[in-house]
Order: sequence, then structure tokens, then C-alpha cells
Amino acid sequence: MASFLDKFPLIRYTVDKKLLSEYDSARNLLFRVRVIKEIMNGNLDTYYKYIIKDEETPDDLADKVYGRSDAHWIILYANDIYDPQYDWPMSNRVFDKYIEKKYGSIEFAKTNYHHYEKVITRENPFAQKTSVTTFEVNEEILTDGVLTLTNYSTDYVPGEIVYAGVSNESNTFFGDVISWNNANGQIFIANSFGQVSPFQSLTGLTSNANSTILRIDSPSVPMDAYNTLTDTTDFSTYVVAGKTVFETISRNRITYYDYEQQLNENRRLIKIIHPRYYQQIINELELLVNTPPNYFRRP
Repeated sequence: MASFLDKFPLIRYTVDKKLLSEYDSARNLLFRVRVIKEIMNGNLDTYYKYIIKDEETPDDLADKVYGRSDAHWIILYANDIYDPQYDWPMSNRVFDKYIEKKYGSIEFAKTNYHHYEKVITRENPFAQKTSVTTFEVNEEILTDGVLTLTNYSTDYVPGEIVYAGVSNESNTFFGDVISWNNANGQIFIANSFGQVSPFQSLTGLTSNANSTILRIDSPSVPMDAYNTLTDTTDFSTYVVAGKTVFETISRNRITYYDYEQQLNENRRLIKIIHPRYYQQIINELELLVNTPPNYFRRP
């Protein structure tokens, strides 16, 4: 039995820069059947949502839905899947091997963190609705404010360490430069330690920049960071349209394993074009690739 893709156009392709004569021929998998796009942009009853099962392949699903395993391209095209190996959900077995290869071990992926989150949960008992919103935040607060400098001798370098005061004194201050604007003399500091005061001298460790601190501005809205949120929850209530809404704010750490697992799980929900449109798709494909009628019909 010939494959659907055997009739797709050929293109010259290479992953490296080569002479044209050294290019390989490959099937143009970006070749589109117009009717698929029209069907997917139509009414919701033209397709249905489906959750891919573990170990289920595009071929398995195509055979189940359309009666031909080599009709898997319809499913892939309908969901903008270009690489069935990496855009299709990995099985649990393959996923663990992927994690080991990418992160060195599953243990490392489960004990180290990809990002940190602020989690806001709002419950409206009257409407019987609960919403959960997450925001990605830094592990540590970047800065308690902005320093405005004057009399600086040269530019500070983002990434360098700056310090103020004299070592072993209470006003000793250290921090990492996040950004520096020599037009207005403003500098953002991260990972700061100690207190800093106006009219102190601020010195760069690598750029040898020196200046006088003219002003310290605290942000109007406190900056969210994982280490500034409570380990349990902050609870509060407020009134919307006369109804009480309960809100809790908490924090969460997402491991590399959980992050990759969520990406993989997100791929499981796909759209399946109803089988009743199968023949319409095949008719157009036969016209586009000049294939004799009935070439793609179900066996």
C-alpha cells in the first residue's frame, strides 16, 4: 500500500550549508491541503477534542478514526504538528529517557527548580466559581529601589558588583548591577546586602566607576519574589457587586521535571476532524497532487 506522503511534493533540503548538487530530496511536509484549514475555521461541530493516550501514536489514532494508519498526516496538519517525534506527547517511558538525557538524571530534574510562581486563588461562593492565576516571579527580590547617582566618573557595567561604605561598618553595602543608565544616572541593584544612604560613594568592582548616591527611590508597588511571599497563604476578602470574594495568595516552586511534564501533557489535547469530512479532504488532495481517483480511498 502506497503512503499518502509519497505523493507530496519534493523539495531540496539540507541541515548544513552545502552546494546545491549536494542537497537531499525530502517530502515537503509544509504542503497544505486548503480544505483542512477551511474545516478547522468552520463551526465547532467540524471537529472534536481528543486526549491522546499514553503510547498512542499518530498512526494508531488515524487507523482508529479514518480506517487508515497512513492518514495520520490529517491529524498532524489539523493540529499544526510538524515533528511527530517532539510535537507529539512522549510516552512515560520515553519521557523519562528524555529527562535523563537533558538534565543528567531524573533526581536532578525533580530537585532543582525551573521557575518560581506567585499563586492567586479567588473564590466567589455566590457565583460558585473559583479561579487560580499564576505569575512567574524571581526567587529573590531584584532590588528594594533605584539609586540615582551623581558625579560618576565612568559607566557602570551590568553584571558587575558594586559596593558602598567601608568594610566591617554597619553601612557597608554590596550588590549586582542589573542595569545602568548614564543619561539619568539611575542604577538598578540585585542581590543587595546591607544598607546604603544618600551621599555615600558607590564604587564598581570591575569598571572602577565611582559616584555619589544622590537619591534612593523605593518602588511604588512592592516587587513580588518567591522569598517575599509567605510559605503558607495570605488570606483576604473583598466585595464585588455586593458579594464577598475570598482571596488567598501563596507561592510555588516548579521543578524542571514538573515543567517538562506539563509541556508534555499540554500536547495531549488535540483536535480531530470528523470522519465525515475525510472524503472531502481526499478529493482535494487527489486534485492537488494529480493522483488517479481512488488512490487514497480506504482499503
